Amino acid sequence: MIKTVSVHKEQKLTPEQKKELKEAINRPDVEDEDCPELSPEMIKAFECLIRQNKRRKA
Repeated sequence: MIKTVSVHKEQKLTPEQKKELKEAINRPDVEDEDCPELSPEMIKAFECLIRQNKRRKA
């Protein structure tokens, strides 16, 4: 399940939100049919896109 919450810079997290964030960080990644594990080729393609985006922003 995906849970999305918008937080502004000046807004403080509630204790419950802090707890949920810590739990989410420690959860393992789970691959399934909708989100399979990336192949080495796909990882390489994503890394290439990240480098291109960083160059455009500079």
